Amino acid sequence: MMKKLILALAFAAAISTAQAAVVVEENFEKVEALAGQGWLFQTRSIPNGASSGWTQGLAAIFEAHTAPSDAYIASSFELVPEGSFVDDRLFTPAFSVAHGASATFYLRGEQFEDFFDLLSFGFTNGSGTELEDFILVQTIIVPTDDWTAFTITLGAQGPGAMARLGFRHFGPYDTANIVALDTLRIEIPDAGAIPEPATLLIMGLGLAGLPLARRRY
Repeated sequence: MMKKLILALAFAAAISTAQAAVVVEENFEKVEALAGQGWLFQTRSIPNGASSGWTQGLAAIFEAHTAPSDAYIASSFELVPEGSFVDDRLFTPAFSVAHGASATFYLRGEQFEDFFDLLSFGFTNGSGTELEDFILVQTIIVPTDDWTAFTITLGAQGPGAMARLGFRHFGPYDTANIVALDTLRIEIPDAGAIPEPATLLIMGLGLAGLPLARRRY
């Protein structure tokens, strides 16, 4: 009987565990290639600078979270004219959030007296890139002591729902410095591994019958 119980519990765990599918994974070794892979770069700084805002990292400032040493993406006050308001935005390719999504990434700023950097990040509603398109946003002062991991999670949004993960570096030129992003990974539940309600019902009835079966011995 114990063998039957163990097998039943193992079966229940196997079909009820939803596997995650990785939809975006980026270590930023070649930032110039991202635009051709569905990433979006936007500069809304006032006035606008000539740069796209987010560029390849510089090992001379600090090294990447993972090798090679310049493999990160950064937004800097130097990319906009003096006296401007920094507003640089970066968005991943769009992906399904029908069953939800989770994202992990590492952020870092440069330690510099009297300077700090503000960053907002979150998932968008659909594939839009306006601030009103965000459905989950957190705003932070970027840590400067070392690379710091962040994780955000979005619940299921329903059939056909799409989203992007977005980042916005913003603030006055006079207080802004640099924001760096590295080791980004986005996962969504594998819909094929999520048991159907009928399957869950059958599983529950099977487990419920185990005590009754035991009494017959």
